Amino acid sequence: ASERQEYPLTQKLVCGACGATFVRRKNKGSGLNVWVCRRHDDKADSCPTGRIREDAVYRAFVRMYNRLKQNESVIFQPALSQLDALIDTAHRDNPAILEINQAIAQNTEQNYKINLLQSKGLLDEETCAARRNMINAKLNQLRVKRRRLLENDDIDEAAEVLRRTASLIQKGPDALESFDETLFDELVEQIIVD
Repeated sequence: ASERQEYPLTQKLVCGACGATFVRRKNKGSGLNVWVCRRHDDKADSCPTGRIREDAVYRAFVRMYNRLKQNESVIFQPALSQLDALIDTAHRDNPAILEINQAIAQNTEQNYKINLLQSKGLLDEETCAARRNMINAKLNQLRVKRRRLLENDDIDEAAEVLRRTASLIQKGPDALESFDETLFDELVEQIIVD
């Protein structure tokens, strides 16, 4: 049995009409790689969503990244401030949660400082990796503890995802000239195709 090949878009493109994932095909006429809804591919009448070119998705990602990079302070800071205000309001009467949030913030700051020291050549990769692993283990413990204390942690999860995205954009290149598979994988969980 042959193994199915993985591509950057594998399992990331989802049909907005029927919810099926997209599969990769080579266009016979142009020779270009295209992605098509699995149901539409099996039987065109099953779903109205047609094919999209792979290079069009890659170009859209490059445009999205560059816009986010150019406008990160306008996009991320206000959104994070609003989420933090919501979280603060929701947790104001719970000192245990505030204490955990402070510990998470401190550990996140330590991670940032380690990355900064490494980027300046003051810490080697092995030392940085060991310290990051320790900090990430602590962060995971703190998040688990916080989840247990929260009845509804949707806001916290949204804030964490937004912080992670903002951090990836901030650390990323000033501009993308072409598709970056690693950055795409880190930033994009799913694309709904309408």
